[in-house]
Amino acid sequence: MGRAKTMYPLRGIFTDLLEHTEKKSFLIPTYQRGYKWTSLEENSQVEQLMKDLFQACEKKKARYYLQFITIKENGDSLEIIDGQQRLTTLTILFSVFAHLKIMREDSFVKNKLDYQVRANFLQRYVYANLDAILTATDWNAFLDAHDTEELNINNQDVYFIFHATKAMDSFIRLIGDEGSKLNFFKYICEKVYLIVNPLEQEMNSEKIFINVNKGVKLKEITLPIFETKRPVS
Repeated sequence: MGRAKTMYPLRGIFTDLLEHTEKKSFLIPTYQRGYKWTSLEENSQVEQLMKDLFQACEKKKARYYLQFITIKENGDSLEIIDGQQRLTTLTILFSVFAHLKIMREDSFVKNKLDYQVRANFLQRYVYANLDAILTATDWNAFLDAHDTEELNINNQDVYFIFHATKAMDSFIRLIGDEGSKLNFFKYICEKVYLIVNPLEQEMNSEKIFINVNKGVKLKEITLPIFETKRPVS
């Protein structure tokens, strides 16, 4: 695997990081928990993220950090061992920007995230037909309009992805004029960073995932290629 840098702005996560490591996409393996970020309540995880990012943009913070992702080489992909909730949320967010024509370029997240158990939903809806989610009045209406058995979409994690998509779309639409929306998009692309922690190939991915989610400190169970320190945002 090529050498990754310590941190990247969010656009660079989906472009430069993959290029530097000579990989095509990120892989969310089957041992991972499903996507569970909430978005229906005022202080939900998705709503809070959007508010925090917008506030950082308004204050023109030089950098804003979203903690880290832990990765490992897996064929032509980078396996996500920790940080899949953040990476999924960001994939949805940039897909919404592209759908709203604020991203004045081809979507740089399209086909870059592959859920081993939900690939069909991401490919058919988040990447290619976001309008099917955004025009649905609610979850039940979406299910009624689609073949849920064929696409395996009547699942809890897909439910959360559906609502996260609608919440981010609603938030962005309320920002104001097109210039303000574009400024917000550029800020997230260029000034919001993720710290990258690559693991050695011989390390057991599932064991590390279990330990991290038990609260074991990452530095005690990994042999990072470089030292990582969490900046204060």
